[in-house]
Amino acid sequence: MMHHDFVYQVGAIRDGGSTGDFWSLSVEEHFYLLLSAVLVFTRKKHRLKVLSALIIFVAISLAVQLRHRSRMHIQYRSDVRLDSLLIPAMIAVLVQRETIRAWFQRIGRFWPVILAALFVLITWTPENFGQVFGLALLMPVLVLGTVLNPQSILSRFLELPPLRFVGRISYSLYLWQQLFFVGHFNPEAATLGWLQRLPFDYLAAFACALASYSLLEKPAMHYGHKLAARVRR
Repeated sequence: MMHHDFVYQVGAIRDGGSTGDFWSLSVEEHFYLLLSAVLVFTRKKHRLKVLSALIIFVAISLAVQLRHRSRMHIQYRSDVRLDSLLIPAMIAVLVQRETIRAWFQRIGRFWPVILAALFVLITWTPENFGQVFGLALLMPVLVLGTVLNPQSILSRFLELPPLRFVGRISYSLYLWQQLFFVGHFNPEAATLGWLQRLPFDYLAAFACALASYSLLEKPAMHYGHKLAARVRR
């Protein structure tokens, strides 16, 4: 947690600077280390049990801490946010089984209704356990519903080329948007002038994201695939 706490203290979550989104990257780093350990040190038949136990631990940690602190004071900590990554990981393990995959596919026909119900839960309830855990379920339901029912209208809409393009560069876009959209949350921190005003903030964010994706992310993924193939051999 040291790296996470350091980012929280010096980053822009506190004062609206340009590194405010690093907190979620710290959570991702912890998740990748934890998931790697689960995959390496547990047998395949036990992975679902281990992931379930971790989700229960996070849920208990969240419920206990919400009794003593507000959501604002704990929402950047890994021990209460890993459910957003552990739940999709558990679903990915579950759908490998044909019977469960078929069941998910039947339920998934109504995924827009489930999505709407979760959205109502998140937006209409006060800051409590149900709201936070509902947010962790929101994106997995969206992804699972579209993957298992690709012929639905909403699934085909999400497969439109412009949306697929945004999805492809979304990681880089997430990294860079904080630099240009900070003026919306804290105008005093807008030190880049016109680059942080409409419509130039969108143009600048996309330009930096494209450069980052092309020059850094794609070469890194290419090297990762080569390294993984070498390890498999």
